[in-house]
Amino acid sequence: MGQSWDGGQGEDALVRGGPADAEAIRALTHAAYARWVPVIGRLPLPMQADYAEAVRRHRFDLLRDGDTLAALIETAPGDGHLLIVNVAVHPARQGRGHGRLLLRHAEALAAAAGLPELRLYTNRLYAETLRLYARLGYRTTREEPYAGPDRTRDDDVMVHMTKVRDDGTDDRGSGGTGHRPCGSRAATSTASAEKASPTAQTPGQPTARKAREPA
Repeated sequence: MGQSWDGGQGEDALVRGGPADAEAIRALTHAAYARWVPVIGRLPLPMQADYAEAVRRHRFDLLRDGDTLAALIETAPGDGHLLIVNVAVHPARQGRGHGRLLLRHAEALAAAAGLPELRLYTNRLYAETLRLYARLGYRTTREEPYAGPDRTRDDDVMVHMTKVRDDGTDDRGSGGTGHRPCGSRAATSTASAEKASPTAQTPGQPTARKAREPA
């Protein structure tokens, strides 16, 4: 599992995920994204991913509440940025700030790796998710129609968002976690997001590579 970090929220602890966690990651992701299926008229891309493969290519940080997997964040470094591939919180654990905590953890990972920018992808129909990202400082850089063969809606649009780290921000404030990321050195050894997975996509690249939509 790697190192753990006491999140300061009761029994919560952040740990590095590994191959043995692939099934738990898949189950949590499916539970978190199931509510979006009727909204977008298809399976969200995180529900289509092969996590036995993804866990070998990307970094997964898992938030545990005792023995229960409560939330996770999947990241991969790219050229000058950290790509947030997936953020998922179990429905029973939503509303407790886990998503914000994981996104701040991603900022700490980017800082540790010397990456000035964070990027992520989501769907225009995920209205509350877009509001959360905006509150945390992410800005939309472009939009494009979802290009998958299972598209059923004209308004199924991928939203590309970016946040530039403020190196002058104290990591103990709203811009950071105020902790050392667990196993942070591994972030710099992962392959770039473009090469790491056919589902990851960097803004400006062809849409043939599908990006996942963080919840």
